[in-house]
Amino acid sequence: MLLKIGWDTIGDVTILPHGESFAGHEVSVPPNHLADVNFWELFHQGITVRTDAGIPGAQEKISSSTIAFGVRTQSIPSAILKLNPTQFPLLVQNENFFLRMAKACGIEVNHATLVRDRDENWGLLVNRFDRVKVGKSIKKLHQEDACQLLDLPPAKKYSVSIRSIAEAIVDTCNAPQVEIERLVRIYAFSYLIGNCDLHAKNVSVLWQDAVRLSPAYDLLSTLPYPIDKQMALDLDGRNDSFRPVHFVGFVRRYGLTEKAILFPLKRMIAKAQPWISRIPEIGFDPKITSYLQSEIAKRLNNLSI
Repeated sequence: MLLKIGWDTIGDVTILPHGESFAGHEVSVPPNHLADVNFWELFHQGITVRTDAGIPGAQEKISSSTIAFGVRTQSIPSAILKLNPTQFPLLVQNENFFLRMAKACGIEVNHATLVRDRDENWGLLVNRFDRVKVGKSIKKLHQEDACQLLDLPPAKKYSVSIRSIAEAIVDTCNAPQVEIERLVRIYAFSYLIGNCDLHAKNVSVLWQDAVRLSPAYDLLSTLPYPIDKQMALDLDGRNDSFRPVHFVGFVRRYGLTEKAILFPLKRMIAKAQPWISRIPEIGFDPKITSYLQSEIAKRLNNLSI
């Protein structure tokens, strides 16, 4: 089982047969020619060569319906290509939009690019932040998600709280207060956009020059889809209708002042406001677009300071 799924795990652990090289397991795309291939053919090529891998995607949730596989190009040595699942239309356009919005709001996010193949299929090309190029080789960085930090199996990813994740961050990261503030901002932004599938495997710690939270990833709005409209992980017993006071009370437990969280929240709200009018860029029909705009506007008002 380890040989079957362990060849391309997140982080710096790889399990391969003796003598086999790590290099060459991702689907290779001709240099700078993503527009000349069919993404679904690449996907089937990948699962034919390697039927399983410990990489996010092709699992269950919106996560379980995500179709994702490793690719490499000349300019991007290690990436994940996400495709639109039938049951969740425009998922990659959705994620691309809210990743860009999060970045504009001051949240560090993974780099992703919306791409199109020769048959007009959309994909989201996501650079892996746990892989960095050093000379001609790829260095794997150590990374653990919150389930791993808490010594829990993936099946428990919805069974923890933001507080338990924060406690693990305090025990692990070099600058715990800095990372707690980042964690709360990611959570607040997820509440704002209706990212109700933020679970423990969507929060990770990365070992690089220091031990810190990884860039935010899998940021999208689940509001257009038929799943629960409340946050997957609770914050002090609450999973909806958040106000600034709830985040202030949470961070004080870790020695942060009221100003330390209210200032970045206020800045996030100001930066987020113009993006509501841009939601039609995702491509949803007018009814869903209007619902998404009104719901995010309501949540923005809840968070106003």
